[in-house]
Amino acid sequence: MLTLVGAAGAGKTRLALAVAMAETDALVIDLATVSDPRGLLPAVADAAGLGDGGARPLLEIVGDYLHDRAPLLVLDNLEHLVDAADDVSALIGRSGRTRVLGTSRTPLRIPGERLVPVEPLAVPDVEGPLDPDPMGRIAAVALFVERVRDRDPSFALSAQNALVVAEICVALDGLPLALELAAAHVRGYGLDDVLARADGRLELFGTPRGVVPRHRSLGAALDWSLDLLDPSTRGVFADLSVFPGGCDARAAEAVSGRGAVRGLGELVDHSLLRAVSVGTGMRYAMLATVRESAVDLLEQSGRRRVVDEAYRDWAETVATEVGRAFGTTDEAFRLDRAEAEHTNLRRALDAAPTADPRALRTATELAWFWDVRGHLVEGCAHLERLLDTPVAEPALEAAARDALGRLILARGDHDAGARQLRAAVALCQKVGDDVAAGWSLASLALGSVWAGHAPAALPLAEDAVRLIGSVSGRVRGRTLCALAVALGLSGRTAESDVAFDKSLDVFPTDGGDWVRGRTLQLRGWVAYQAGDLSSAHALAERARVLLDGIGDRRVVADCLDVLGLVAVRHEPAAAPARFAAANGLRAAAGIRRQPYLEQEIRATVLPEAGAAGLTPREAQVARLITEGMTNAAIGRRLGISERTAERHAENIRAKLGVGSRTQIAAWVAGRADTHDLPARGGGFPG
Repeated sequence: MLTLVGAAGAGKTRLALAVAMAETDALVIDLATVSDPRGLLPAVADAAGLGDGGARPLLEIVGDYLHDRAPLLVLDNLEHLVDAADDVSALIGRSGRTRVLGTSRTPLRIPGERLVPVEPLAVPDVEGPLDPDPMGRIAAVALFVERVRDRDPSFALSAQNALVVAEICVALDGLPLALELAAAHVRGYGLDDVLARADGRLELFGTPRGVVPRHRSLGAALDWSLDLLDPSTRGVFADLSVFPGGCDARAAEAVSGRGAVRGLGELVDHSLLRAVSVGTGMRYAMLATVRESAVDLLEQSGRRRVVDEAYRDWAETVATEVGRAFGTTDEAFRLDRAEAEHTNLRRALDAAPTADPRALRTATELAWFWDVRGHLVEGCAHLERLLDTPVAEPALEAAARDALGRLILARGDHDAGARQLRAAVALCQKVGDDVAAGWSLASLALGSVWAGHAPAALPLAEDAVRLIGSVSGRVRGRTLCALAVALGLSGRTAESDVAFDKSLDVFPTDGGDWVRGRTLQLRGWVAYQAGDLSSAHALAERARVLLDGIGDRRVVADCLDVLGLVAVRHEPAAAPARFAAANGLRAAAGIRRQPYLEQEIRATVLPEAGAAGLTPREAQVARLITEGMTNAAIGRRLGISERTAERHAENIRAKLGVGSRTQIAAWVAGRADTHDLPARGGGFPG
């Protein structure tokens, strides 16, 4: 690990990003938004697109991901997370050749850490000659002039303004952030006024004991930048400090009022906010150092409680929009928006009093997002913590327990998930909400299927359909899907087809991709069980495309398993790649294969009797065969000869009683749990 250390505003982040841009494969994590050292690994997992399904420790998931890619990992703004030093050290130890570049105001002091001090930029000598040409090549001057030109392309360094530019650079100690803030005001106020403000503020501050001069310089630059704002825009600046992950204009208005949009533009002009265009629109973010000033300003304003209340209201609104998007044409946009706001939503839940019903409503509505995008451990933790406090509204508690039960089922703990769902049903019956009870019963029915207990699903699904009556919408679609699966697995194929058709008709043909994909995957499973391999392949492939397109991190692997099972019977050579791809997705998401698939793969791919007898090295070779590696490639990976690898493969075939590498790969797919498999899966052809 190499750590860039230096004062606030010295340009550590700028330098780290420049290094990252020169790399072909770099992962950059802004840790300024992480308030707890325990959040470091989840932040890296989020940035890498990894899940926290709970089947493997997050350190293993992230470490294996980095190990297989050997990228540069940039950990920006580490100074407040020094207690995460052990996690960083463990990650380095597990990730092989991965290099870690950190930025911090203090060292982490972990074994092997090398420090590179980042000093302020070189400044000119105001007592010496001030020829514009050579002076323009001095780092502080070059940055200042470049930033002024960003706003005023006609600006040029000249003999007439060289002295004042030099004095500004000296007054601000060559700190890049302070220079950027000063440059933002040149067009509006002129160089002389900018210098007067900088000099005057430094004199006003004097030399407080214990304060590094360059920190005073940065504080001065921030303070006089704020002084140039009107009071309402200063208020917007302070209010936006509650968004550690940045925000869009709508969020800014939600916490700071209708005048916030005008304030955003002014704050961008003054370099106090940075505007970035993302897939969901324009977002506005503060540098960590700038946000510190905004937090202080909010505390001084006396508005902290009011802003926090508005922030929690905003979080509940975003979560509700996500929850209501389930099965609509708005699915993809709302899921992406929740992903963009994930840091902010996490803070809203972490900071909320457990007795605040808004927090429980927010977490309940986010359950679908957590499921689709692979944040299962986080979602369960929030709901469990909030449900530890007595809930005054039985209907809200029922909805929250239903959400928690569904997340636990997705993690593979079917008994615990079923307990939460039964508790939800009992609460619904207590308040007389048959429709909500039917929804939870449908989840219980599907959970029985996933747990490998299909016969128990039909009575639950039939009760669910009876309870919902004539209600329409997503409740009907999900309940009919559960009934269709249960009927199909009971051998009532014609009735199952009718129920599946009715379930899919509930949702728009041009939207609802996730729910349609999940329904098609289950329909493909039913077709496979009925022996209709052609339909099973077509349905699973359609489901895979829909789910992959919406960013699903869990059910796509189930689709690939169905495709692999079909291939075992129809195209054996293609089966290993499909199983390997499914295993790779699960490894990255930290989840296990659901029992209904595992049982079928074990029974179909290879009899149980061939399971024992491999040495640890043979098991390792078997997994690499699953990745499609040749004997030569296995030898290079393990540091053994090609002949030795071949001999291991021969021993494996003999012990398993199989005749081909395809059958070895299929055996691994059927026998191994996700945490035993390599992180990368080898891809899926077509």
